[in-house]
Amino acid sequence: MQFAYHPNRSTDDAISTTHHLSLTHLENKDTYVQMLFIDFNSAFNTIIPQHLTEKLSLLGINTSLCNWILDFLTGRPLSIQIGNSTSSTTTLNTGAPQGWVLSPLLFALLTHDYAAMHSSNHIIKFADDTNVVGLISKNDESAYREEVQRLTWCKANILSLNMEKMKEMVVDFRRAQSDHSLLNINGSHVEIVKSTKFLCVYLAEDLTWSLNTRSITKKAQQHLYFLQRLRKAHLPPLILTTFYRGTIKNILSSCITAWFGNCTISDRKTLQRIVRTAEISLPSIMDIYSIHCIRKANSIVDDPTHPSHTLFTLLPSGKRAPVEIGAIVGGRSRGGRRVHRQREKRKGKNVGLRIGTLNGTITGKGRELADMMERRKVDVLCVQETRWKGSKAHSIGAGFKLFYYGVDSKRNGVGVVLKEEFVRNVLEVKRVSNRMMTLKLEIEGVMLNVFSGYAPQVGCELEEKERFWSELDEVMESIPMGERVVIGADFNGHVGEGNTGDEEVMGKFGVKERNLEGQMVVDFAKRMDMAVVNTYFQKREE
Repeated sequence: MQFAYHPNRSTDDAISTTHHLSLTHLENKDTYVQMLFIDFNSAFNTIIPQHLTEKLSLLGINTSLCNWILDFLTGRPLSIQIGNSTSSTTTLNTGAPQGWVLSPLLFALLTHDYAAMHSSNHIIKFADDTNVVGLISKNDESAYREEVQRLTWCKANILSLNMEKMKEMVVDFRRAQSDHSLLNINGSHVEIVKSTKFLCVYLAEDLTWSLNTRSITKKAQQHLYFLQRLRKAHLPPLILTTFYRGTIKNILSSCITAWFGNCTISDRKTLQRIVRTAEISLPSIMDIYSIHCIRKANSIVDDPTHPSHTLFTLLPSGKRAPVEIGAIVGGRSRGGRRVHRQREKRKGKNVGLRIGTLNGTITGKGRELADMMERRKVDVLCVQETRWKGSKAHSIGAGFKLFYYGVDSKRNGVGVVLKEEFVRNVLEVKRVSNRMMTLKLEIEGVMLNVFSGYAPQVGCELEEKERFWSELDEVMESIPMGERVVIGADFNGHVGEGNTGDEEVMGKFGVKERNLEGQMVVDFAKRMDMAVVNTYFQKREE
């Protein structure tokens, strides 16, 4: 189960094997899967050369080669040079040099004897990335927990576990699920998570690939911005193609044979939209997948000992397609936009609400704000930069109530103003930070999540901006499927005029030229299958 440094094997095989073992086991009744993702502290730096060469001798490697490796790893001089300054020299007699192709190979040989004791357990390794997969039946976890306790093997090999980064994931599709007790290793508990990163993909407890494709989409869209800048600088097509192949295509095709075959149609469309937006005359995402599958299949046929020889069935047939899970504009409902609109029309549920958004301090302007909403017949208003300190609900007159949150009376702060007839429909108020909050309403059986947000300004630190978008993604992911979402926000960015390549998420009537903050808005709309609605109508010039 060590997939590194074997002919015709790659990270795809380690990921596919993990996924296949889980799916096959879960076909049986009263079963579930537990996965422990192991992380070592500075794995390559802890190799003891003498201990390694002893193991190599037991593997039958000749003495001269063992002596060469011992000489290579011991007595290594190390110094650091910065400019014209050079540190004193230190001699290293442990570990393997970082960045050398030989280092992960030596680590793999050092840990070759860490294998599963029970047939229900599998230890999947790729160099120093290790995953223990326990196939549990009838709630009997004894074999899996015994395997975990064998991690004391690390002490004998001078390896240290990084308990903060070690995670456990439970895949359990049973109706009557029981609570899973935390693993205890060396006196520390291992956190149980719903998803985690293994090698270069995200694995989720429901064994779907939506989280992984969102991560890939986000990375690729960040590079699209720079590709667009290069195109506007009128660089020749050859350079644009080289940039696309070296960055965006590499991101899209990373381990594609392991995950693309089971993606939803919605995820595939999102990925294809990136290829189309790049405006490069190269294969589509489906063609990229097919090419990688054929290449992988050929290597499997040539190697009957390949672990995927009997399970690798990812070649596209064109006959089978997974059920689409899409979303309506501003919503997260099952089915595509057109299907959802037709379904709602048949049900006769047309909830009419007038929703707006407004940026600017409302200190001492509560009555003015209420009069404006009454005059413009606005039922729900998201407000930003309120500069109101506290987390309360306050009547502002004329039959309107303000729910607000802020920690500083001089900056930031967000709120949502409701007509008082809708106040009784409020199910939940979630105050995330002084830059975002949500209200959940139930109106005529429709669940509506109203989000008010205020993104960091252009001059703010990039770290603060990334934190805001990360928190926004978490808020969106916490909203159940089937509930509507409306975001009224000041995102402090220009999405720009025109919508070439972004027709599905915005109209043509943006303002100015798109900047980095505007690209973040467009990328977010694509990730969540939403739309920037104020770009669909033309505004007055002023």
